[in-house]
Amino acid sequence: MERTESSTPIQRFERRTLIDVDEAHRPHLAAAILRFNAANAAARVEVSKQITLSDDGTSPIDTLIANFHHCLYREKIYSETLPLRRALISGVLGR
Repeated sequence: MERTESSTPIQRFERRTLIDVDEAHRPHLAAAILRFNAANAAARVEVSKQITLSDDGTSPIDTLIANFHHCLYREKIYSETLPLRRALISGVLGR
């Protein structure tokens, strides 16, 4: 990692990898990318026509892809179960 004059680190992304994501998971991409980028400082996921994972090459790419898919599935499950959780809480609290 290089530093600028003000000693701010500049992240170098040396490796770029395309990630396949099923259409059913695309609505959950934004939240999953936010969660993944926050947890993986040495990597970034970007979406244009394709989904690209950029990283500095220090972590195994299989691990990074697995971590991203975990974030994506977690978001999908969260959003799909939110109405059920709200209904349960309302029922328990009597609202």
